[in-house]
Amino acid sequence: MKKAAADTSALISLALSEKLELIAETILLYACGTVVNELEEMAEFKDHYGLAAKQALKLIKENKIKLEKTIDTKKAENLVDKNIDAGEAACFVLALEKNIPAILMDDINAAYALSGFARANNISLKISAAAIIELVKANKIEKTQAIKALEKMIKNRGWEKSILQYLIEKYMKKL
Repeated sequence: MKKAAADTSALISLALSEKLELIAETILLYACGTVVNELEEMAEFKDHYGLAAKQALKLIKENKIKLEKTIDTKKAENLVDKNIDAGEAACFVLALEKNIPAILMDDINAAYALSGFARANNISLKISAAAIIELVKANKIEKTQAIKALEKMIKNRGWEKSILQYLIEKYMKKL
């Protein structure tokens, strides 16, 4: 994964793992205006999610995460349903239009709902933990650092005993 579109939840998760900036230096990350709007809303809060949103916005402002405007907003709007929110839909259209081969997202229902479209368009849907694994593959961090970052992500996101914890632990076994 050399480049990926990232939705709001993935950027928050990666910021909470404390590896977002290093990931942005290793993987060419893209965000769209819808994601920026969602991050700005979250940044208003004074909790750890608000701080994570501020970090993501700072990296976007510094152009370490590339901001792209989704050209076909109608296509994105047509994807929105009970499982796919506006940010996820916009990231999918961004990946489609800019030939970005991967999307980082942490919403399992949205990933499932988009999986057929993604396969048909050769777009890989990955949970945010995959970006931390990429750091190990690129020799940017050691396996032990990756495991600590993934554990921090699970704890900070409240994913204990969830499907996301299971999927992340599956990634950890591959290290």
